[in-house]
Amino acid sequence: MNYPIAEQNLKLMKKVLDDLGVPFWLTCGTLLGYARENDFINHDTDIDLGIFIKDWNAAIISNVIEAGFELYHEFGTNDKGLEYSFIKDGVKVDLFFFYEDMDKGYHWMAVHGGKGMKSMCKYNFPWLVMFDEIEFKGEHFRIPSNYEPYLKAQYGPDWNVPMKHWHYFYSPFNREYENES
Repeated sequence: MNYPIAEQNLKLMKKVLDDLGVPFWLTCGTLLGYARENDFINHDTDIDLGIFIKDWNAAIISNVIEAGFELYHEFGTNDKGLEYSFIKDGVKVDLFFFYEDMDKGYHWMAVHGGKGMKSMCKYNFPWLVMFDEIEFKGEHFRIPSNYEPYLKAQYGPDWNVPMKHWHYFYSPFNREYENES
């Protein structure tokens, strides 16, 4: 990943979401990079941000495009598994929308993949209630207060040890597969 462009895209996406009043946090590989290296992970290919589905705003797509990004992919629906991917200058930013499962006591986000991107899996995370503000790349961002259990859920007990082979769709420990209908 081109670090200067990734940093620029992260800051620009922050500005767009902040201007819309959409709270978000660092998630997945971007959170892992912050927690483990205080930087982007050198072999990561994108930036990952989390947003609660209740904070979805119809203006997100148009405002992000107006800021110079292209809509790369849109998967799922507001009811189930919404995910937006935007790209600018060759670096992708994924917006993952998080849903609550009150019965099971966790939040989940969807990731789409598989043949023809027709499959969806849920990544289940510990209940997200509290967030901390941290400094990353010269800006203030939110991360889950319980980021270690959050990262353990996704990357396993050795989350702080780099893995040689990782696939976003098949490798996560917190993956629950389901077909999209």
